[in-house]
Amino acid sequence: MVDKKSQTLKENEKTIEELKIENDLLKNQLVQKEHEKEILETKIDELIREIAQNREIILEQEKTQIKETSSKKKAEIQGKKVKKAKKKEDSKVTEEFKPDGRIAAKDKIVEGTSRRKCPICGNSNTHLIREVTDKSIIILDYPKVYGKKFVCGECGANWRVVND
Repeated sequence: MVDKKSQTLKENEKTIEELKIENDLLKNQLVQKEHEKEILETKIDELIREIAQNREIILEQEKTQIKETSSKKKAEIQGKKVKKAKKKEDSKVTEEFKPDGRIAAKDKIVEGTSRRKCPICGNSNTHLIREVTDKSIIILDYPKVYGKKFVCGECGANWRVVND
């Protein structure tokens, strides 16, 4: 019986030694993993800083692009205004300014090339262009059929489409 006890005691001591060795190995692995964790955390922090810097750079680039496009759009709008002014100058109709800043033609009815665009102000909004009867043009005597003219809702110009 003593023999069995001494064998089990030796076996238990052996397993205890094995467990101690395994415990030491696990402690070493834990220390290594903690060190790797610290390295990875520093890399993550560096990447986050780089991302923030890149974001700032991208935002600055977008701001400059927006400024450039807005300046281009302003130039285009000014170019369109100049083109409209040239069209107005090229028009055969003499113009006068109304007190509220709108332009009115001195001749009552202007000859235009399009029924969807005002020859005076260049308005092409179909909701502001009206088609009305022009009693100065009689197409048929009996029954009375009159011609059509167009009225701009923006500047108040009247025009008739000329068929070439």
